[in-house]
Amino acid sequence: GKEDEREVGALKTALLGFDGRRVVPEALRLLDATPLPGKAALIDVIGEKGAKQEIDRVFALASDPEPATRAAALGALAKLAGESDLPRLVAMLEQASDSDDVNRLQEAVAAAARSAADPERRGVALVALLDQGTTVRKVAIRRTLPKVGGGKAFQASVRESGSKDPQVQTAAVYALSQWPDYQAAEELLRIAATTG
Repeated sequence: GKEDEREVGALKTALLGFDGRRVVPEALRLLDATPLPGKAALIDVIGEKGAKQEIDRVFALASDPEPATRAAALGALAKLAGESDLPRLVAMLEQASDSDDVNRLQEAVAAAARSAADPERRGVALVALLDQGTTVRKVAIRRTLPKVGGGKAFQASVRESGSKDPQVQTAAVYALSQWPDYQAAEELLRIAATTG
């Protein structure tokens, strides 16, 4: 319940040194009664300790009206979420309007998409959501794909760079321009040479 952020940071660091099986239940017990910034620190601890069994609680906190609580919960989701959580995360990303929330949700979506054990499967679940989506969903996911990488995500971006929908096309070209390796350079050159 301390209000001094430096002290809260030091206490959080100390808590992270303990076994998660002891820390997480105590963090959950104190969560609702603890004011900020301590509450945000407890949420961080839950995420850092990988308490995947508490993901529904963290999802609920990610909708909190308090920006600091929401930010901590979205950060924790990036550590806890897996591929099965992508539909919920993408739905939240579609609805988000605050730029900080959008950035944190993109990180959480990308982390969940990268959680596939097989590197070849990375991004497959996210691309499946993309193919089922509205324009808003396609644009939201496209901006996340460079943080995911992988062959399927790259092919989907190339495919949509020729979309008739200008919003989707712009998001696909943006994704290719942000791609984490040089794989996209040839496609970007082709787009630059052929587009009006």
